[in-house]
Amino acid sequence: MTKNAPITDSKSPHEETHDEWFRRKVQEGLDLADSPDARWYTHEEVMARSAIRRAEIMAMIKSEDAN
Repeated sequence: MTKNAPITDSKSPHEETHDEWFRRKVQEGLDLADSPDARWYTHEEVMARSAIRRAEIMAMIKSEDAN
């Protein structure tokens, strides 16, 4: 006869199911979004930053193609 491990409420990360992990991560994100320190960006700000980054990447690609 084998002895079973005691049942505890806290699980190590290795014992956590994917569903439990996913729900924990979603809750962490919601908590972060609800934080008074959260920084929100407008759609326009995100699109402008993305355009700059795309232009930088395209410039790097063109300079590599020139070599």
